[in-house]
Amino acid sequence: MAALRFVRSSSFRLFGENIRVTAAEPGRVEFELDVKKEHTNRLNIMHGGTIASMVTYLNSGGQVGDVLKAVVNCDKFGKTLAYTSIQFTNSKGEIAARGSHTK
Repeated sequence: MAALRFVRSSSFRLFGENIRVTAAEPGRVEFELDVKKEHTNRLNIMHGGTIASMVTYLNSGGQVGDVLKAVVNCDKFGKTLAYTSIQFTNSKGEIAARGSHTK
């Protein structure tokens, strides 16, 4: 219960009242987002930037003058879909962020 209180009091303020934390324990948080017009793109579907804003980053990407490196892989390319993954590392060689995409 302490983890749930901490999460509710701190980190999920970016989306205001649209996010509800439904469960939390050390190392894991579950939440729901009420999708509003401002979360969508011109096609009225969830904007990728909305999802990207909710991603938990692992380390700092760096400071001015540093180099952020990225490696992108096409993990699978089918008839109509492609599956990609990306990993960013900062100047210290630490993983700054990672993600995957289906297009």
